[in-house]
Amino acid sequence: MVVATAAAFLARFYTRVSLGRAGWDTLASVAFFLASKTEEHHRPLKYIVAATLSLNAGRTPVENPRGSSRYQYDDGDPNFLELRKAMLYWEEVMLRTLCFDLTVDHPNWTMMRCLESSWKGERRVDGDRLKKVAWHFLGDR
Repeated sequence: MVVATAAAFLARFYTRVSLGRAGWDTLASVAFFLASKTEEHHRPLKYIVAATLSLNAGRTPVENPRGSSRYQYDDGDPNFLELRKAMLYWEEVMLRTLCFDLTVDHPNWTMMRCLESSWKGERRVDGDRLKKVAWHFLGDR
């Protein structure tokens, strides 16, 4: 849901601001950062900055001993500090442009409630399969 929320934020933002004024690459990261906070899957800014810089440089994530992967980037690097500063600036601009309206009503939850109420009893297995297909269809996967 974080990616869908970030996409909604970007769409709302670019209805009010020209693409020439604000580049999409930094704003995509800013939208993801805001969406992660909004959807309560918060990721620290330094992780998002490191991932953005690593992806722009064509790097892959590094596996750590716990099995998860992280993008590694030096916190003192001038590129890191510059992008971090830019993201904090554009976060404020995006919040003001969106009038601090960070609520996004996704169709996924309405569809899930509707399917749960209509498929009961022995047909529940079919309903569960249909929910998975519908969820992926709405997520455009």
